[in-house]
Amino acid sequence: MRNEKQENWYDMLLRSKSLMVFLLMVWSAHACFSQSDTLRVLFLGNSYTAVNDLPGMVEQVAAGKGKTLIHASNTPGGYSFDQHAQNATSLDLIHQGNWDYVVMQEQSQIPVIPFFYDNNFIPGGSALADSIRTYNPCAQLVLYLTWGRRYGGMQCDQSGTYCSEDFVDFGHMQDSLTASYLRLSNIIEAKVAPCGEAWRHILDETEEVLHAGDNSHPNFSGSYVAACTMYATFWKEASEGTTYIGALDATVASSFQQAADGEVLNQPDLYHLNAEIPTGSINPMINQNEVTFEHDVDAFGSISYTWDFGDGNHSTDAEPVHVYGLGQYTAILTASQCGNDASFETEVLITSVLVEDHVSSPFVIQKMNQDGLYRMTGQGISSDDGWYLFSSSGKMLPTKWSCVSSGEAILSLPSDLPHGIYMIEWKPKNDHESHVLKFYH
Repeated sequence: MRNEKQENWYDMLLRSKSLMVFLLMVWSAHACFSQSDTLRVLFLGNSYTAVNDLPGMVEQVAAGKGKTLIHASNTPGGYSFDQHAQNATSLDLIHQGNWDYVVMQEQSQIPVIPFFYDNNFIPGGSALADSIRTYNPCAQLVLYLTWGRRYGGMQCDQSGTYCSEDFVDFGHMQDSLTASYLRLSNIIEAKVAPCGEAWRHILDETEEVLHAGDNSHPNFSGSYVAACTMYATFWKEASEGTTYIGALDATVASSFQQAADGEVLNQPDLYHLNAEIPTGSINPMINQNEVTFEHDVDAFGSISYTWDFGDGNHSTDAEPVHVYGLGQYTAILTASQCGNDASFETEVLITSVLVEDHVSSPFVIQKMNQDGLYRMTGQGISSDDGWYLFSSSGKMLPTKWSCVSSGEAILSLPSDLPHGIYMIEWKPKNDHESHVLKFYH
């Protein structure tokens, strides 16, 4: 039977249900992601993953939401990141590739003991992450943030040589675990499934017991909370409403779902929920009509870049340099990380144009007020001369010209000619030598 403290918490959660749904809808409307209904997930952990078959439980939570989880796991008791990075079974599973997510769970005490944090947790997590990404470049790493001991206490290795501080309670130890996992997530560029923090909300507000009898491993309820947290992390949507509740009371199961969903979805930045989606901005550095595009766009993984300069030209360079004609343009960068796209745009205003004269050209070119018209002036220009227009690659282009007077000709370019670099060749009738001038249109 639930006590008064539990009743108040369940009532509060149920009353806030409509608000939580609204907040999640607002967040989703601004997030740029799409997630498949079927995901392939590899779990690398130990008994905290194996007890109650957490991968199978996540599969059932997903099935209860109409999703499919295909999974494999290796979970020897007490295993660490270091050991998984060298274990033949783990490496064989990693080498299979094609995983959407790989879940990494450390031995439960290592992250809170300073010696092991420095010498095992960080280097071991980094080594394991490197192995995973070598064979799964598009897989998202997920750190399984576990929970503190039920009553806290000092955590030591088997010899008692290396110990943590003496944690006063569950929350004190959870603080240390969470801080360690968040630091590692930034180092190896991984998402975090905050199972221990979801536990904290429930343990702080109710008399529910989530630990097993050893005050370390999860009981069924504890694993169920972790499974809902995993679901929300993988699919970026609420687990609430899943038809799978095991042997739990429906109201209790719903409250567990809400606690897990709220922890994940209300703090997407803290847990890097959208880590695969590029974020940032672009900055055009304008020097007359030459523009260098710089950016700070980043994502957890390698990015490919596609630039649309807004004048019909494109580039796949990370930070290209482009030459414009006079006018205003909208430049757009599309950044892609394993099929996850984000677009960034900026306005470019060109008010002056550099004209580069060929050193041997005895004529000059000047843009006239009317679009597409240029005036060439030079001694010896006559109506019998030849004028030719070429692209920067040397392709001859159609054009029209007329001789206004001795020493001056007017060039009329096609109206649909894109902005860019072109060359004018002048062939005087009575001169065997031609003259070339490069200009920006």
